[in-house]
Amino acid sequence: MSVKSLMPRKFSWAQDNLSNFYFRETAGSSLNYIGFNHQHSFLKEKKVREALDLAIPKKEIVEKKLKGTATLSDFFFSPSFASIGEENPTHEYDPARARELLKDIPLKKITLKILSSTINSELSKFLVYFWRKNLQLDVVIETRESGQFYRDFKRGDYDLILGSWVGFTGVEMLYSTFHSSQFSPKGLNRGYFKEDKLDLWLQQLGEERLLNEKEYQIKKEELKKEHPYLFLFHPKVIWQLKKCLKIKSLYPTGSFLAFLTLENNCVP
Repeated sequence: MSVKSLMPRKFSWAQDNLSNFYFRETAGSSLNYIGFNHQHSFLKEKKVREALDLAIPKKEIVEKKLKGTATLSDFFFSPSFASIGEENPTHEYDPARARELLKDIPLKKITLKILSSTINSELSKFLVYFWRKNLQLDVVIETRESGQFYRDFKRGDYDLILGSWVGFTGVEMLYSTFHSSQFSPKGLNRGYFKEDKLDLWLQQLGEERLLNEKEYQIKKEELKKEHPYLFLFHPKVIWQLKKCLKIKSLYPTGSFLAFLTLENNCVP
């Protein structure tokens, strides 16, 4: 049995070649995204952030690069969050519209910082290829080891950053992540996103003064239209088990509490 993360190619190979094993999976709660530095003179323009989103084929990333080991994302919360997640995430890939958005905006060379790993390297090259192809945008990848990567992230020393979120709680997280009073290092707004018309709503979420569902959906769509992040995908939780092992359920967080439902029918 293995609960260790597999590279997408290895997962695909294992499915086809390991006849004594099977795989259990469930939608995961974590998020992989591109973070924008909203203080950057180029990236502070909403049209630029929208164009960067439209210029990459996110469905192709999930289906071909990740071999189905993730689900598409178009917001902070994954489908595993029953009441606040996106039930059927969608994404529009439209290079022509992306170019139209940038037609009157001078292009600038920008950097994409990533944490050193094989999957991050492959993913970042894929993203940069489409930004260059569809927008003629010069994006340079800068790879960092963990210490420097997180130090630069907390200091806002980046243009774009390939990030990930784990350990979700609920909608109150949107306050510390996107409210203008929560800039790093005080809060988790490390992209320095600021939108006055959303601050009151975000503060209400932070104080757990939840709005009704209709109002939440309306405000959530307003936040999404500001493109505070470029939401990429939610990695699935996938466990590899021998066929003599049975497990009833997995948790979106990957919690080992799932072991409590494990049935061992293997012969010693």
